[in-house]
Amino acid sequence: MIRGNLIELRLFREADLPLLSRWTREDHDSPEWFQRRIESETETRDRFSTDSGFWSTDRGRLMIEPLRRRRGASPGSAGFITFWRPAPSISDAYEIGIYLSISHRRGGYGTEAQSLLARFLFENRPTGRVQATTAVENTSERAALEKAGFRVEGVLRDWFWAGGRRRDAALYSMTRQEWEAIRPASPSRPDSSRSHESSRSASPPPKRGR
Repeated sequence: MIRGNLIELRLFREADLPLLSRWTREDHDSPEWFQRRIESETETRDRFSTDSGFWSTDRGRLMIEPLRRRRGASPGSAGFITFWRPAPSISDAYEIGIYLSISHRRGGYGTEAQSLLARFLFENRPTGRVQATTAVENTSERAALEKAGFRVEGVLRDWFWAGGRRRDAALYSMTRQEWEAIRPASPSRPDSSRSHESSRSASPPPKRGR
């Protein structure tokens, strides 16, 4: 686990998979620029089984667990955060993306989750860059990225399709040099015993958010 002040990030377990379908269903009132990806629970289970429980060196997905229940928020997990290498043949950079359930938004979880994951990647991978994209209209996520230490680089025109038309995305990044200027004193590494326990729950063998 990767622990912060508000949340901790942990590996997925098979018992978590129904939540992905529930989160998809509850987002019917999301803004039109929200990029929806409807996936059946069967498809999710198949990917979980064949993709090492959503975890490898080049990509992964972690559950976001609040350390304390916030007033008005539903019990349980707050969402998930992912990382992947967008151009592995030419760059060691990572990209991250986040999803928070409706009742857990605007509570600081997004800022801390993205800060914790960037810290983990810089401390445990030889990457020189972590980046993120979000709809230019997504002011909440843009503010969360900036609070986490990411800098806006520009706008990717017609970057994705949502709400019946092409949408622009804001590109954010943090370089290793920038991260080292704000890095915390203690290293961030998953709890090995708990990580192995979570991995054993996966079927062997052992991507836009907000």
